[in-house]
Amino acid sequence: MAFVDRKEFSPRCRDLVYCLGRRGSVRVGTNIGRGMTCRHPVVILLSVNESPFGLSDGSCTRLLKAAMLGPLVPHTLAPNDSELLCINVLPDDPAFRHLALWLSSRGIHPLEPDIFSDMHDELSLLFANRAPLQTVAAVYDKALQRVLNQLPSMPALDPRVSILMRMIAADPFAPVGALASTCGMSATGMSHLFSRSMGISMRSYRLWQKSAIAWCGMLQGKELTAVAHSAGFTDAAHFSREWRRWYGKTPSESRNPERVQVVFR
Repeated sequence: MAFVDRKEFSPRCRDLVYCLGRRGSVRVGTNIGRGMTCRHPVVILLSVNESPFGLSDGSCTRLLKAAMLGPLVPHTLAPNDSELLCINVLPDDPAFRHLALWLSSRGIHPLEPDIFSDMHDELSLLFANRAPLQTVAAVYDKALQRVLNQLPSMPALDPRVSILMRMIAADPFAPVGALASTCGMSATGMSHLFSRSMGISMRSYRLWQKSAIAWCGMLQGKELTAVAHSAGFTDAAHFSREWRRWYGKTPSESRNPERVQVVFR
């Protein structure tokens, strides 16, 4: 994994990740999804060339051209011959809770490829690494809106959950009791409210915030032990196990610039 300017992107690199801050990312490449993963974002998968990819939840494998996965749904992805584009909607994107709550009883949901048909040229340029960098966010927003248009409306977010999210973002290690006290709730009531409102548990949201700290440390080239401790893991082995569960590869594999390169807006 390397932090690069788009013009410096290596043609030997298998995957390119466009990071859109705390909202999400767009990932393209030939090595997406190797092995079982279980990740925090809501994931939208598109086959740019409309060749089916294989998607398994462990019980069965489906061949799909477009699909959506809920947060922390274990899955295995087989790109096959598809030109695969992966849109990761992170918990801090306002659309996350809408998607996560709707997916909470569905896990993996097939999407109609036709809803993205008029985006084919944009998606093809993005997959080929020929799209101007400033258009990546527009593609993310457009594809996300196409999916949201298929779903029923969602009630407004409880203000107490907004407060909790800001507090956890400021300090992912804040004691649960202190968070509950600030919101005037019991720890149990607070946790239930968060899960009902966000489609992800508060514990998982806190862990995602810690994973974001780990991402920063990885991009800065820090030693794995330092990354692990800064993100609240007991040691490098614990961190490596979690990283592999999230991304299907070890931290060392992820650091290889010929496997993954990261571009920021």
